[in-house]
Amino acid sequence: MLRLFLIIVVLSTQVLASGGKSIEMLSVQDAIKIAFEKNPEFNRLSQEINSKKGEWWQSFGIYDPELFYFKEGIGDTQPFSERRWGIIQNVDFPLTSYYRLRKVNFETQALESKYSAGRYNIIAEIKTQYTNLMYALEMTHLAKKQLDISENLVSISEARYEAGESSHLDLLKAEIQKAEADNAMQRAKQNFNVARYNLFKLIGLEPEQQRYSIQFSDTLTYIEVDIGQQSALHKLEIQPQYLSMNKKFNAADMSVKQSWSEFLPNFSLSYYQQDYNYGDGYNYYGYQIGVNIPLWFFMNQRGKIQQKKAERNAVRWQRKETELEIKRQIEIAWHSYDMSKKNIQRFQQTIRSKARQLWDLTSEGYRTGDITLLALLEAQRTYLNSERQYFEALKDYYMTIIVLEKFMQIELLFTDFR
Repeated sequence: MLRLFLIIVVLSTQVLASGGKSIEMLSVQDAIKIAFEKNPEFNRLSQEINSKKGEWWQSFGIYDPELFYFKEGIGDTQPFSERRWGIIQNVDFPLTSYYRLRKVNFETQALESKYSAGRYNIIAEIKTQYTNLMYALEMTHLAKKQLDISENLVSISEARYEAGESSHLDLLKAEIQKAEADNAMQRAKQNFNVARYNLFKLIGLEPEQQRYSIQFSDTLTYIEVDIGQQSALHKLEIQPQYLSMNKKFNAADMSVKQSWSEFLPNFSLSYYQQDYNYGDGYNYYGYQIGVNIPLWFFMNQRGKIQQKKAERNAVRWQRKETELEIKRQIEIAWHSYDMSKKNIQRFQQTIRSKARQLWDLTSEGYRTGDITLLALLEAQRTYLNSERQYFEALKDYYMTIIVLEKFMQIELLFTDFR
């Protein structure tokens, strides 16, 4: 009974440590959900926004009040002639506070746009890594097919050698092909494992949940997607990176205006009560209003305005650089997409079917003795290279669509929401 209790406790601890349940099937959308919860960079941006929102409350220009206690007329014969207490409140000029608040608002909006860009980037990164994973999986399937072909070839070569229809040299070549296929299979498995752990790291999956039993529901298959060049370019001005730079420029402009407003006087308000005196009828209340005079503007405000103007101009050029870079990336992504789509269609319509037909005919010819082993190996190489190049082209096709997805802010691949 005690042993059963200990087993239950251990199993319960493992379940809790792994987040309450184990993952058996992992789709792209599952990976995205996990990443939004656990990706460090994405969550860091979220906290930066919260920090900036907290800064807004500190930007009103209303400072902590100062309590004071005052004694006057202290001499040799008397401790003092007057005593009072009061409170002093310093306040920035309202226009200065207004520009400061506007600046913080724009900075917050810039971070929110950056957060949105980070969201699209994470989705694109996960889909990219998942595509690499699916490609690695297809390479293991292709390596298995190569191994099966090589084993079948060894069997045929042994039968023909024993029947005296081929030389021992042909059998050696077939055995070498099988050994190379074994090596290719091991490399494919290793690449698949590397791709798995790259995906796990990207989404922040806990080590306890990173199991070999996890299956992947999405596959690397051809899906025809039509994206026009103009429809992609028309998305330029809604890019989160561009919007973030716009808000950053607006914030820099508010900084310049805030610096100019500092020529205006800040206020100092004080209120006091006369607490004690030696005569009668002197229990008065009083107040005092003060303003600061920007006497040293040529060193303070003037220098600050120059600094903020330079920062605003730098942001303006940075915004232009961002705009040009986004346009460059969209153009390259669309042209790459257009080329990869044409490549994959050629594979779909001609290359794969003809390479498979060549392999089938050559295999049958070698079986009947009409084709030499050299011709068979060449047909095998052509067929396997055709399959490998097809999946490489398919992977490139997926990659270009994923980039365009990020810019167009739509999802075209791996859209099985569950």
